[in-house]
Amino acid sequence: MRIVLIGPVPPYRGGIAQYTAQLHQALAESDDRFTISFSRQFPAFMYPGGSDKEPEPRAYLPDVEYIVDSVNPFTWPAVGRRIRSLNPDLIVVQWWHVYWAPFIIWVKRLARRCGKRLVVICHNVDDHESAGWKVKLRNLALGDCK
Repeated sequence: MRIVLIGPVPPYRGGIAQYTAQLHQALAESDDRFTISFSRQFPAFMYPGGSDKEPEPRAYLPDVEYIVDSVNPFTWPAVGRRIRSLNPDLIVVQWWHVYWAPFIIWVKRLARRCGKRLVVICHNVDDHESAGWKVKLRNLALGDCK
């Protein structure tokens, strides 16, 4: 099975990056896997006084394309072209924050247009600081996922 995995991996910090890195390695053992990560994960204001990368950055993972710029959706069509060129059977994307709702919605539309199956792995379904607009965005992104 040909799989495109989308999510944070080192040098980005946090448990979700570690999870995605482990999934990246596990899928490589049995599947035709391609991993896409971020050239820029979050805007700087979301990490005041810090960084979204490890203080002692580990090497970038091999076989990962760091091409998703979360801050610039005008770069997403290039990501879509890359995914289409890989012709995956399955697209797997990570959800952990409402910030990613526009990108997840975009990936869902891409998967539907291309007739590809999509799996959204949800690490935090609800945001830690709840608000009505966040619930609406979450429902738009995840509401019809199976």
